[in-house]
Amino acid sequence: MSNCPVCGRQTVLEKDGKEIYLPCLCVWERGFHERLKKTVGSPYWTKTLSDWNPPVFKQLNSFPELMEIQKFVAISRLWSFCFKDCVINGKKTPSLNNSIHTNRNLFIRGPAGSGRGLLCSTVKMLAAMKDISTTELPSEFDIFKTEVFEASSLSKSGEDAKLVVYRKYIDPALVVLENMRAESRKNENSLFQKKFRSADFIDAIFAKRQGQQGSLLITSLDFLGDIGDYYGERIIEELSSEKTMMIILLHPKEANSFRLGLMGRHKALYSILSNYDKTAEEKSKDKRRIDKQSQAEDMALIEEGLYFEEAFEEIPIPEGEVRSTQSMQGLFSTGYDLPYERQIVEIYNRFEANKKEQNAVYVRGVQQAIINGIKACKELATLMTDKECHEIGKMISLASRKDKTKIEEIRQKTSEWVLVISGKKDKNAS
Repeated sequence: MSNCPVCGRQTVLEKDGKEIYLPCLCVWERGFHERLKKTVGSPYWTKTLSDWNPPVFKQLNSFPELMEIQKFVAISRLWSFCFKDCVINGKKTPSLNNSIHTNRNLFIRGPAGSGRGLLCSTVKMLAAMKDISTTELPSEFDIFKTEVFEASSLSKSGEDAKLVVYRKYIDPALVVLENMRAESRKNENSLFQKKFRSADFIDAIFAKRQGQQGSLLITSLDFLGDIGDYYGERIIEELSSEKTMMIILLHPKEANSFRLGLMGRHKALYSILSNYDKTAEEKSKDKRRIDKQSQAEDMALIEEGLYFEEAFEEIPIPEGEVRSTQSMQGLFSTGYDLPYERQIVEIYNRFEANKKEQNAVYVRGVQQAIINGIKACKELATLMTDKECHEIGKMISLASRKDKTKIEEIRQKTSEWVLVISGKKDKNAS
């Protein structure tokens, strides 16, 4: 028999004349701690997801439901990307292995104080535990950008320098880049947008990664639409694809901006339908006509408004204000201008039939209303991709439900996942 020289545990056992090797746990422990030091910042070594209580969430007092939904989406994406059990080659393994095997990525966007660092470190700690190769510290995007620029700018020995950077960001199974930022893209003497000088090199790195197994974990203070193709087309293309899961965390001012934008959108859609609303006496006297193009646009917006009210049932209002009782669906109990009444009623009947069946037309109508509603907040919508608009819209839609029982279910599920991920509850018991 033989013992581990470090901890003294038995590592070789004789049985039936044969020696059986027993891997010592401390070998794994030493390896884990070495990997942890190389990939995870020391402030996070003793942290778990139970410690994730971002200051920015505490400021969302005017929209507390959105705080719950943001937490739920963030934890559920971590669960799906990393911690959910899956089977690879007949063996049960955390979904992080499967994410790497299937080239899935995770993009975390949030303002200062949103806890991006802890979410990112939670993934990196699991990678260290499972001996998954990960980008070593410092994993800041600014460092990546500087290394790429310097390597591609060298005239002598430039190819060797490029190869070092190339390998650093291609070889790891999990490439981590933290705190990506949008850059000013306007030249003072030009109206044309500029690109990062080494964007082609960045494109080459991510083009190579697209052809092999591996995952990206990227955090950012800004939206992808604001970052655009400044750093090349490949990185944004990858993060905007279906392979990338998103965690989007909002600043209270952003949440309020979306809330006001949605209220304005509903008011505009409601006013279009109300313009056609007439009493019987008014209908008999009404001689006005609307040109066919404007009429067609109005009918399309009236239909969108019905789906909008399905997507955003009860948009939060500022404290002290009285909630408006205006409802497009409520207007359909009244009459309309005679020249347009049949078309409007047909729109409503078609909507009701789709709603009753919950068919593909209904789902598409709600999804499009969500995107259009978020885009009504032009100040922020211009900074986002369609995918980001849809992700934010889904969160606000869920937070705007009249029936709050779903929020309570979400709160309970989130708490369970946090306990499991933090190692405070058995996964099989969740």
